[in-house]
Amino acid sequence: KGYEVLYMVDAIDEYCIGQLKEFEGKKRVSATKEGLKLDESEDEKKKKEELKEKFEGLCKVIKD
Repeated sequence: KGYEVLYMVDAIDEYCIGQLKEFEGKKRVSATKEGLKLDESEDEKKKKEELKEKFEGLCKVIKD
């Protein structure tokens, strides 16, 4: 999908990313924070909806 990922494991990393929200025109966000939203293309949304409809019956059986 074209996302660049930085693995940061030190305690200071979270602080640094909090201070440097953007670098070279690219917005930085933490994947560990609640409410992370990734952009979906129209094709992805359509496919997701088709799969949801396809497995709706199975989900209902499992829930019951």
